[in-house]
Amino acid sequence: MSKKQSVFWSFVQAVAIVSGTIIGAGVLGVPYAISQVGLLAGLMLLLLVGFCMCAVMLYVTEVAHSLEGRHQLTGYIEKYLGKQAKRVFTLAIGVNIYGALLGYTIGQGEVLSSIFWGEEFIWSLMFFLSFSLFIVFGINIIKKLEVFLTIFVTFLLVGITVYMFGIIDTENLLLINSFSGMSIMNTYGVLLFACFGLTAVPQVREILKKQSVSLMKKAVVVGSILPIVLYGLFAIAVIGVTGQNTSEIAVIQLGEQLGRWVVVAGSVLAFFAMASSFVALGLAQRTIFEYDHKLPKSLSIIATLLVPVSLYVFGFRNFIEVIGFVGGLSLSLVGMVAVVLRYKMRASNNLKGSVGVKSYMIYSFVFCFFLVGMVSTLLMVFL
Repeated sequence: MSKKQSVFWSFVQAVAIVSGTIIGAGVLGVPYAISQVGLLAGLMLLLLVGFCMCAVMLYVTEVAHSLEGRHQLTGYIEKYLGKQAKRVFTLAIGVNIYGALLGYTIGQGEVLSSIFWGEEFIWSLMFFLSFSLFIVFGINIIKKLEVFLTIFVTFLLVGITVYMFGIIDTENLLLINSFSGMSIMNTYGVLLFACFGLTAVPQVREILKKQSVSLMKKAVVVGSILPIVLYGLFAIAVIGVTGQNTSEIAVIQLGEQLGRWVVVAGSVLAFFAMASSFVALGLAQRTIFEYDHKLPKSLSIIATLLVPVSLYVFGFRNFIEVIGFVGGLSLSLVGMVAVVLRYKMRASNNLKGSVGVKSYMIYSFVFCFFLVGMVSTLLMVFL
């Protein structure tokens, strides 16, 4: 293989990692979230969220490329923003993981009950208890199958989307729901949850570490754009078929319009998307407790699993509200920290170039976008 071919395939691999990290269980809530504010407004918000998330990933890419040795995002933050910023970031990531584990538990109950019938509560607990064994025993088979599962989920998602485009009712696309600030902030949070892919940047750096930062940036941009396009098309297709009856987990309501096979195919998509994310995030949270906080193995497992199952048992059982809150609060905070990190490094000449007017305007816009999202999410909860 020539050097040019080697660089090309490394680029493709980096793009796949970015897209694969972004595409996950969050996509299942995108059509419903967009339907709550109207298709046009929802797609515009998706583009805004996608732009800001891509900008943050590019900022962290520059930071990652400038540092020697291997680092995770927390390492970058501690090095340049201090331990307090690292603690804030770690707390935000923890809220994100717990919220995601809770959201996937809720979602699996809805999915499994749509296939096999029965109580959602029972199915959710059965899923949680069975897949928690992967976390308890540290079975990392999901990570080994991650590439296969990502490809499988993506192709199934594309297949369902293409099929639905042939039977769209255009009148459904013109429906505009009356929406409040509550609905638009919930939509914002869900979309941010679905578009989050910041954890892919260190992996991209490892793959393209011998290449220029511009090639790394191109991989991040392309890898970010592909899921946004897919999300938009999937939302158009689902809303075009189900209209105002779009369900919180997109694939469930489709069965009434398209038949039982769509329920099964869509539920398989939903099950694998959420199950793989559940195990991966659960193992990540357990590792954080064990290695970063030096907790004993048994206590790390309890701390990882007790919070989400307790929240579920005590009544937190709305899929959209949970992932909307997680995205709107914790991931907004993560985005703001990343913006400050890049700004400080550029201002202190640790990165090439200066902070010009154009750069400063983009910094300000992205930071304020996340700040408004975070504050609005907090107000939505307490008002």
